[in-house]
Amino acid sequence: MSDGNMGSRFEKLTAKLERTNTEDFGAMLAEIAEQGFNGVMREERLLIISAWAARDPIAAAEYLKEHDQDDRMQFAAMATWASNDPDAAIAWARENHEGKGANDWLVGAIQGIAGTDPDLAASLIGELPRSREQWHAMESTMPYVLAKGEAAAKDWIESLSSGDLQSNGAEWMARRMAGEDPVVAAAWIDSLGTKEARREASEEVALRYARTDLAGAQRWVSSLPEDTRTEAAEGIVTHMAREDPRAAVAWLENLGDDPDYDGAWVDLVERGFNAEPGVALVGALRLSDEGWREKYTNNYLSRWMKQDQAAAQEWVAEYTEYLPPKVARRYGPKPARTN
Repeated sequence: MSDGNMGSRFEKLTAKLERTNTEDFGAMLAEIAEQGFNGVMREERLLIISAWAARDPIAAAEYLKEHDQDDRMQFAAMATWASNDPDAAIAWARENHEGKGANDWLVGAIQGIAGTDPDLAASLIGELPRSREQWHAMESTMPYVLAKGEAAAKDWIESLSSGDLQSNGAEWMARRMAGEDPVVAAAWIDSLGTKEARREASEEVALRYARTDLAGAQRWVSSLPEDTRTEAAEGIVTHMAREDPRAAVAWLENLGDDPDYDGAWVDLVERGFNAEPGVALVGALRLSDEGWREKYTNNYLSRWMKQDQAAAQEWVAEYTEYLPPKVARRYGPKPARTN
């Protein structure tokens, strides 16, 4: 069915719903259910349940509770209800949740109030367990928060009830700010009072900043507190490693030897190997974690041996004394046999 025909079909259904008696909505949904569901029918069901919830939200919700556990239907009904009467919708959602999982009714209510009361939405998001549904509720709220400006977004992030929520929310908002203006996004990150929120947001902003102004991005990362700089450095290295891994190594070495830079060194190995395998392997040797150092050196040296054995052996000869013991025994010079 073409988009035009589909649009016409939905327009006709919307007009029909305006003429339908409220008590007949349940029969309409049951009739569609008997036909079997497809994508178009699901959208029709959403239109029907939303129209029903606008007129008689309790009846619509009770119908879904008894006949239909489709979470999108529950979201739609509760969002419509909460947009008109948030207190009643929230109370019903809390009273009618069953089981130990996330409360889908409450997720829908959050969607309905997100645009008008994001602070209330934030407190309700905190009631949900860490889950796909909780993130769904977050995603439905954050665009409204961000539309109010960077200061409102900062306050909202810091009002969230857990560090995980703050970190995930800050990363989402910083990514979108950086898409518009990475300099603004960088300043916003600097204003965040929560370390984990700063860290999670900084890598993505550093990457986007580096794409438009590498020198500016490097200066910004260098100015960050150490606990944030180590994470933001990964964004810079991700940008630099494919095109100029040598410059990436030089820049990263200049930042220091904090073990928390291991993530950036891993990025350099993984993204710089195809351009300059020897340089990437030097990065692997810089890993502070012994297990990672052995793993990355062994894996990427094995790949290089298959691609260009002579060059790989030449590199091994130069760096044998720095190789992890197991890797040195596998690839390094073999001791001469004695009779």
